[in-house]
Amino acid sequence: MQHEGSYGDLFINRFNDYYEKNRFTDEARASQILEWMGKFDNSIQCSDSWFNVSAKGLAEYKHCDGDLLLNWKNRGYKTLLDILRVLHSMSCNYRNSRFHCLTSKKIAKQTSELIVVKMQTTMFAKRRQNVEIERSCIHVETDNINIHSRESPKLETSKTCRLFHRSKHKHPDHLEVFPIFENIRCSTEVKKIDYVNPNEITITTHTGEDIKANNVIFTASLGVLKHDYTSLFNPPLPRSKELAINGLNIGTVNKIFLEFSHQWWPTEAADFEFLWPEEEKKKFLEETPAEDHWLLDVFGFFTVDYQPRILCGWITGEGARDMETLPACEVKEKIYGLLKKFLDKKYIIPSPDKILTSKWHSDSSFRGSYSFRSLTSEDRNVWASDLAHPIVTGVNKPIILFAGEATHSHYYSTVHGAVMTGFREANRLIEYYARGSAS
Repeated sequence: MQHEGSYGDLFINRFNDYYEKNRFTDEARASQILEWMGKFDNSIQCSDSWFNVSAKGLAEYKHCDGDLLLNWKNRGYKTLLDILRVLHSMSCNYRNSRFHCLTSKKIAKQTSELIVVKMQTTMFAKRRQNVEIERSCIHVETDNINIHSRESPKLETSKTCRLFHRSKHKHPDHLEVFPIFENIRCSTEVKKIDYVNPNEITITTHTGEDIKANNVIFTASLGVLKHDYTSLFNPPLPRSKELAINGLNIGTVNKIFLEFSHQWWPTEAADFEFLWPEEEKKKFLEETPAEDHWLLDVFGFFTVDYQPRILCGWITGEGARDMETLPACEVKEKIYGLLKKFLDKKYIIPSPDKILTSKWHSDSSFRGSYSFRSLTSEDRNVWASDLAHPIVTGVNKPIILFAGEATHSHYYSTVHGAVMTGFREANRLIEYYARGSAS
């Protein structure tokens, strides 16, 4: 069933209906819980307010099977890249292909896109959280691709099992699997993509270097597109693409990691959530300088698997953007005060030794965390498929292709959605050149 209006209105109506039938607490506490749920949901949707989220658009999102809280322990998200490379080497047989990878933005702490290039049994990927890897723009040149099927290659399960059995679950050295790093440009920002000549696209870097390409897969975030699309592409993007970029939305969700000298919280504790009584919140707003009001958007702290001395806080929206402007020492001091305000009566809390925060909004490589479907998207009838549609020539040659989480209709905002869009666009090129070689 499709619902009109915002997701916030829909949720509140259902919450109130439930509360009328199940008075699980007093009204004041129920109001605090509802307010907290709004903040928590904003971290999932990546919206400033759940009143900005389209209930109809949210219905597009699909959950996938598997562990939604997958943890790489101390290995980081490079593990995903290693696994993708190995699986790809087992599933593909493409010959005499050469490609060049060019970074379209600076080396980044985090990213919300992924691009997978299926050439020379090679994959290059980018992901959304907690890893330093390169944003990429892909130039693919194909002489002779041997493709057995136009469908995505199928993995042989037995080979997969044998592979990881032999390796005792150790992931391969990417340098041994694929010698691709000499083709990746790091710390290189793309300033212009000129496709006036569709047979020879010119990519200009911040150093003034021109690189020629037959095709470009653009994987920068929706935030980068919103900020740079008018200056980045020549000729200007089609009107339909501009409408998609302006109609879709991206917000800000940041993490605050605090490391302490010892674990002061109970081992069985999973999180600490901050509920603000109305009078306490009013007092805070009256007595606290306006530049500290961002603290109200910190809705809780969570324990971190395999990191017994670290807590991870979450903050969204305008407060998250305000926090990015502050020096780390000030953020640490203010957050420490917030923890003491809520927990000092029960725990002896030491001052944190270290702090690490993400800065998605102010980082020019991303300008936001991940996308969501807003009421603006609904009103303008703009969806992920509009952003994903490639720019093609008169002979239907895809010259500028778009990948990244924001281009996936059902798995937007996720790593697996980004992975799948990388496969999608790589397959689009493979199929195009396969048709050409068959004719």
